[in-house]
Amino acid sequence: MLRAQLIPLGAGVIAALLHLSVTLGSPGAFMLAYFAQAPIAAAGLAFGFMPAAMAAASAAAISSTVSRQCRSAVFICWPRLSTDPAE
Repeated sequence: MLRAQLIPLGAGVIAALLHLSVTLGSPGAFMLAYFAQAPIAAAGLAFGFMPAAMAAASAAAISSTVSRQCRSAVFICWPRLSTDPAE
């Protein structure tokens, strides 16, 4: 795999681990969960939109696989389909 593909996947894994740290139950884990989007943002700023989307998709897949609850919705941002301001 190329480095441009491994870095977003690694960022997704790190983001998922930071997000799933809440399941540990320790008070400090909530502080880590606030920084769960940081690796995805770093991949997006460094490589562009598609690597950031890959990082978010891998984080959502790992988070939904590991967690029983639907926690992967945090990593999914649905764009608004209509840009008409009248709606």
